Amino acid sequence: MRKLVIAPLLLLFLGIVPLSSTALRPVSCSTYYDFNNIVSLNIETEKYQYSAGDLMVIDGTVKNMRSYPITEGRVRVQVFYEDSGTDYMVDEFDIANNLSLQPNETKEIGGIWRIPPTSKTGTYQIEAFFVADEFNLQGVSFLRGLGAPITRVQIDGGSEILYIDPDNITVNGHITGVRQFQEGNEPGQVRVSMHLVNVGEPVTATVTYELYSWDDLRSDFFITSSSQQVSLAEDEVKAISYTTPALDSGAYLLKVVIQSDKNKNILKLRIPVLGKRAKLNFLGISKFPIHKGENATVFLCASNSASYEENVPSNITVQVFGRNGRLIFSDTVRKDITPFIDGYKADFIADEDLYYLRLVSQVEDAGGSDTADLVYSATPPTSEKPGGQEHQEG
Repeated sequence: MRKLVIAPLLLLFLGIVPLSSTALRPVSCSTYYDFNNIVSLNIETEKYQYSAGDLMVIDGTVKNMRSYPITEGRVRVQVFYEDSGTDYMVDEFDIANNLSLQPNETKEIGGIWRIPPTSKTGTYQIEAFFVADEFNLQGVSFLRGLGAPITRVQIDGGSEILYIDPDNITVNGHITGVRQFQEGNEPGQVRVSMHLVNVGEPVTATVTYELYSWDDLRSDFFITSSSQQVSLAEDEVKAISYTTPALDSGAYLLKVVIQSDKNKNILKLRIPVLGKRAKLNFLGISKFPIHKGENATVFLCASNSASYEENVPSNITVQVFGRNGRLIFSDTVRKDITPFIDGYKADFIADEDLYYLRLVSQVEDAGGSDTADLVYSATPPTSEKPGGQEHQEG
């Protein structure tokens, strides 16, 4: 989905909103964004025992448990090899995209994973996450252990594996792991050191470092990448490191991808940089489609993603567009966004039937801006009018 920053219109600077609407105002974010209680997501595999090289069928359902519609949903799956109380991600992919869910609606989802023929024998954990555009609704795919549906299978295969030790990572001299709370770093470069562990015969691997702002759910969050070749002897452990470019205040994701003849391994590490940076955490609308004369509520949540202590003076904007870019509603407020997730909402009355709308929100602080852009689309009922004209949607 494209992400566009909408140029502020004159009516925003004047604080003018349509007469049939109410301006943006604070509301408890939990009224709309109740993490892990927005959708019900379930997954399972067709069997519990596989062999390396098999096709694994993953099925499931997702249900919208809220009173508002969800658009641009997707289900991301991560596969982990379990080993003595820890795990190593060996793959990541989507099994559903472009999901739209009305309140209480349930849809079936599913996909196929071809188990690599060199997979190591053992227990594998299949973990699923539901996101709407960039918003995490069930689980968090860039942090370990934050509430996602899990199923496990046994795979019969080989005896070798190559992975980054997820519990022995150093960030600017501080030892940490992917399951631990990450301390904030001062703005500037951040150095990350890791240990690459080879179990079995000698191997050469390609190590790719990808850096993102916030996470890797949107292509426009990508910042930079680099790669290196690493050779390891039999059962060798070798240190590798990556230094980021200079980073401003905010939250970042370092994604390290290991590719070798043995297996793929992915490690994701959160890199918080202290300061002030406003971030959108959720965006939505109370109903869709919307019929002429009906009231609709737009809502959003935002927070300071760079600090648990500081407020961020910000402009908060929300805009609703119909077809052909027709502006239906727009408002901007100036607020201090706190480290906690703050909520805001506004209301408008539709001046015609709306079977298409585009919902855009932006939070802008002194250091930059963050924008979310959602599209809602439905098929309008067709009705013949005099002259054979079809009903035209908004």
